[in-house]
Amino acid sequence: MSEADPNGATPATEPGTADPTPSIEPPADDKHAAGLRRELVRHRDEAKTLREQLATLQAAETERQRKAAEEKGEYKRLYEESAAKVEALTGQVTELTSFREQVEQAAEARRIERLEALGDEWRADIPDDATGAELDRLLAITEKAKARVTAAATTAPADPPKAKVPAGTGNADGSQPADVITAEEKAWLDKRHPHLRGASTAVQRKMLDKFGPNRGAN
Repeated sequence: MSEADPNGATPATEPGTADPTPSIEPPADDKHAAGLRRELVRHRDEAKTLREQLATLQAAETERQRKAAEEKGEYKRLYEESAAKVEALTGQVTELTSFREQVEQAAEARRIERLEALGDEWRADIPDDATGAELDRLLAITEKAKARVTAAATTAPADPPKAKVPAGTGNADGSQPADVITAEEKAWLDKRHPHLRGASTAVQRKMLDKFGPNRGAN
């Protein structure tokens, strides 16, 4: 063995002799710590992966909620617009219905006025169950007839004296002149149009030819 250096230096190993310094191996505790560090790194990597996956899922859920909110808002807007249109159309229908009722009421009031203006004799030619357009048509016909008869009554000259004619079966068979009123026709006039009793024969004949019991027989 070499002697120690008085200055404290370690003497060199002589050739052919083993290194007196033993190899240093980590103690068992160090091996356990290294294993724990590896496990910790693995868990950290797994946690990082999970965090990334969670972030992706959260982002997807946020996007889904955003789109759902947009769609919900769009549906709400469309619903509100549709509701507003329905409300507006309902109002228009109500106004049109009310207007139509007013028009019909005014037309009915006008028909009543026209019937009253005709008088009882002329109203007798119009059926009681006539309504609406049919009543308007009958009123127009009767009003024109009354106007013609009234005009003829005010403008016709006095009848000249007539010669006595033999009795016949009435004007329907042509046995009497056209200006002669048969008993049947006179009875019809007295019943249906008593206001024409004082009218001229020409006026009465016009009424009989148009509405009388023997109209169209000649």
